[in-house]
Amino acid sequence: MDDLRALVAYNRWANARVYEVCLGLDSAALRADAPGTTGSIERTLKHAVGVEDAFLALLRGQDPREALGPGATYYRRDLAWFFVRAEEIAFGFAALLGTADGELLSRPVHVPWFDREFAWRDCLLQALTHSLQHRTQICSVLGARGIEVPAVDYITMLDEAARQGD
Repeated sequence: MDDLRALVAYNRWANARVYEVCLGLDSAALRADAPGTTGSIERTLKHAVGVEDAFLALLRGQDPREALGPGATYYRRDLAWFFVRAEEIAFGFAALLGTADGELLSRPVHVPWFDREFAWRDCLLQALTHSLQHRTQICSVLGARGIEVPAVDYITMLDEAARQGD
């Protein structure tokens, strides 16, 4: 359970670091085609948060289509909204883990886009590793464009926390 909590904390921290860099980019850089991503930096960031949001809904026992609303409306929001939403999702995952036990972790969750069930734990891991994949893509694009890439290693997060006395 502690490993899952650590991954949720890491995901929140790493998302924030990448978002901080991306929110400083102009709209042309955010919307430019970015090979290796989901179309553009902006679209990839929104997609990653959308998937986390959908899995949070599933883990809460909700239908993601109802919880998130129409995709066109959800993804029309500005990038700053997604930054805030990523934080809220992280706190949502942490809250769920605060009440989780072995039974919950193994509970089956129906994932509609696969039309099959996966363990609750695996759904959480999917949300977190999916975001990791997209952060990596974005950092590669940033670096290729000559933009300083944020350090997002797990150990860097631990070092920063130790230096801040957390």
